Amino acid sequence: MKLVIFGMGVSGVSALKLALKKKYEVSVVNQGEPLTWKCFEEIQKILPPEKMFEQDEAEAVFKSADEIILSPGIPSTLPILHSALKKGVKIVSEIEFAARHIQIPLLAVTGTNGKTTFCTLLAKALEMIDKKVFLGGNIGIALSELAMSEKKYDYAVVEVSSFQMETIEKFHPKVAVILNISLSHTERYTNIRDYGLAKLNIAKNQNTDDFFISTKLDSFEKEVANIKASKTLINKSYLETLPLDFSKMKTKGNHYQYSYAFLFQIFKNLELPKAKEILQNLVNNFEGLPHRIEFVEEKRNLFFYNDSKSTNIASTIAALESFEDKVWLILGGQMRDPNLSFLQELFKMKDKIQKVLLMGHSTEKAYEALNSGLPCVKCFDFEGVFKYLKQQEGSVLFSPAFPSFDLFKNYQDRGDKFKNYVKNWN
Repeated sequence: MKLVIFGMGVSGVSALKLALKKKYEVSVVNQGEPLTWKCFEEIQKILPPEKMFEQDEAEAVFKSADEIILSPGIPSTLPILHSALKKGVKIVSEIEFAARHIQIPLLAVTGTNGKTTFCTLLAKALEMIDKKVFLGGNIGIALSELAMSEKKYDYAVVEVSSFQMETIEKFHPKVAVILNISLSHTERYTNIRDYGLAKLNIAKNQNTDDFFISTKLDSFEKEVANIKASKTLINKSYLETLPLDFSKMKTKGNHYQYSYAFLFQIFKNLELPKAKEILQNLVNNFEGLPHRIEFVEEKRNLFFYNDSKSTNIASTIAALESFEDKVWLILGGQMRDPNLSFLQELFKMKDKIQKVLLMGHSTEKAYEALNSGLPCVKCFDFEGVFKYLKQQEGSVLFSPAFPSFDLFKNYQDRGDKFKNYVKNWN
């Protein structure tokens, strides 16, 4: 069987190693000449140069494949793939390819916001009852690593994105979770329906022995009704039945209560012990993850919170809802859509916002979108933001609602630089 792996990021390199271990005939394709690839030194040790191809010259390679394994960031609609698709070449995601070689139950989690935090909580909860847990997928460790691992695990907690779910064929989780759906990745999806349908693929191969857990998914009632797995809806009524005390919760935000409700239902579905005891322990002691409404410190009568992980408006609104008083909201980043009308969702949050401090490449366009309904100031970068804040007091929330790739390497780099500004501010 001839495989072509398209995209040599973390998942692509892992898929390559797995494919070679399973004795497939493999070629790889990536943007730019192979010598310029970040992973070149690593893959040249396991793959000859004649099996490495530059993207712009790879059409014939794609057409000659039996199957193409696609990295998440590459859409299957890319023109260079058209000939292969017409010929009937199958295109699948790395997560689909890896899952074929995994025997343990997959607990798969998707959603617009909160996936990484929830997967981390789920893995912690399972480990607290002495289960061996693989934590990976979109969270940073490719699922192919599990397929190659010599370690014995009880469960795999797998964070999955809409991109990964676009090209699955037989991916079959024992438990499928959709935390929420709100429009994101507008550079790839023109409407929320296409985006939501990609996420709902998480359950398309489930059967009556499996479990599907979600919040209410407006506009997708028909698709949810057709899911064969046992279904549970997590809503406000469900929260009221939880045997948990949230009075000592260390993390900010009501969305954490929903996370614990999802966890409780997973424990119930899998008939796992000590659900109340384990989850109450997490409620009392879990302090959240870096860059997710993370308290930084108090400086000059200002309380700074880092929510750099926020790359869409729904995430920023969820962060705003965590605060009782008005905040100084720092917002902005890489433009991925010239139409910023989605920012007007913030008009509903007027009572939570002192002023919006705009920064990044989106500054001018965001000002145009927001200034009619919210007080805004153009700061352009952290220097401008902190210069403005010198005369203020209260809570400062850095929740950008945009990708980070305008001024930063990634959201972690963005959050770390924000925290350094706070710590070094005089």
